[in-house]
Amino acid sequence: MRFRVALAWLVVLSLVVGLVGVLGSHRPAQRAEAGERFEVHRETVRVEGHVGPRHRTWRQAFAVPADATVDTHVRWFNDRARLRHGVRRADDRLAPEASASGRFTLTRRFELKEDRYLFTVADRTRHVGTRFVGHARITWRTEITTPPPSPSPEPTTSPEPTATPTPSPEPSPSPDPSPAPDPSPTPDPGPAPGAGVHVFSVGTPANRVDEALAMPTVHGISLRIGWAGIEPSPGDYRWAKIDETIAQARAAGKVAMIRVIAGIFSPDWVTAQVETIRFSDRFLYNPANYPDQVTMPVPWDGRYLALWDRFIAAFGARYDGAAGLYSVQMSGGGFIGEMTLPTDVGAWLDAGYTDARLIGAWRDIIGSYRRAFPRTPFNLDITEPFGSLLATNVVRPVVTGATSDGGKRAWIQSNALRAAALGFIGPYRQVIRDVNGITTVGYQMIGDAPTAASLHDAFTVALQDGADYVEVYGTDVLDAVNRDELRYLADGG
Repeated sequence: MRFRVALAWLVVLSLVVGLVGVLGSHRPAQRAEAGERFEVHRETVRVEGHVGPRHRTWRQAFAVPADATVDTHVRWFNDRARLRHGVRRADDRLAPEASASGRFTLTRRFELKEDRYLFTVADRTRHVGTRFVGHARITWRTEITTPPPSPSPEPTTSPEPTATPTPSPEPSPSPDPSPAPDPSPTPDPGPAPGAGVHVFSVGTPANRVDEALAMPTVHGISLRIGWAGIEPSPGDYRWAKIDETIAQARAAGKVAMIRVIAGIFSPDWVTAQVETIRFSDRFLYNPANYPDQVTMPVPWDGRYLALWDRFIAAFGARYDGAAGLYSVQMSGGGFIGEMTLPTDVGAWLDAGYTDARLIGAWRDIIGSYRRAFPRTPFNLDITEPFGSLLATNVVRPVVTGATSDGGKRAWIQSNALRAAALGFIGPYRQVIRDVNGITTVGYQMIGDAPTAASLHDAFTVALQDGADYVEVYGTDVLDAVNRDELRYLADGG
């Protein structure tokens, strides 16, 4: 009996040892090779919009570049609203791995494969509208393997004598030796920092403009200024800031891009005599950047268009063909520099919005710039007025008119350059590609880049689409960690 018990225990012990061996053989192998590691990448897709009774579901496409964890977060601002959000691939709603909710917030986590997806936000109440903001944060990792060093070769007994090449001297970072542009009315193209894309620093702190302009990868500075700051009263033009910016650029041997913004930055004396709409900041993109309430002219109002045309004529009379001026950005049909309008769609429909009216306004504005700037390029920043909240067809007709024969062609750019566009040809990228052979095209970053890797991916999009210039935010331009990425863009890849 004792022998049988002992034998049984011996069998059990053998099985346990064998099982441990099997389990151990299936554990993930420890990475022991020399230099092998994983690099973590993160990309953030920011979302913002409005859902309500008329437009219950909002969608934004984004791409996942590899197998990744995607954390989504949505916050809304109407205490009576209840939102849900998710991620779709084609027609399939994907189940989250984890979810958490709070007051006016909902957070979810998805494990996604490399593919293109739709971020969807919907109104659960069916009758209460609200503005929302949020993001999809994509995290993935790539394996980086550095091979172990090769063994040193055995010394030969009688090495062959080889000539030592004389290294070529490195070029000095001195400014372009060409003479400074003279104040003649011939437009100055400025020095090309490389054979690739012209990099402009936009949104640069005033006290660091000279620092940005001194960088060899930076082609020039991009200035944004409101109409109200230039013409505070009728005919009282205060051009000092524009003059100063162009002078700074010229002193550095660079050029300036100027954007005078109408819309919510129109002077009070203008809004007092034209048709206007007043909006809460919750209907603006990046509401923290604006006052609680803003007022803007209705873009198709005839009195407004006449006043804006008069300003553009004065603008052109002073600066058309000026040395050191790279281009002027067109505004006037949106709430800021782009074609975007505040997202209170109901208010716009009540004001008589139609695609035809907005298209007509933009064509009038483009005509004003054509007349005022016959020698200076001008840029159109494209976007549909309400994003996905209302089906509109404004961009294509306006771009066709802006780049048509029979008139000076406008340059076309998109102000939504971001890493998430890599691998996904959205409607604005398609427009940029379609007109690339007709006119000059460019981009502006949608905001600061979270990492140098994401900046690199965004720049790859611009290079793929044949951009001639890219506006990069000053915080990224001045961050030393991005120097290689700026060189990558400026050199053309």
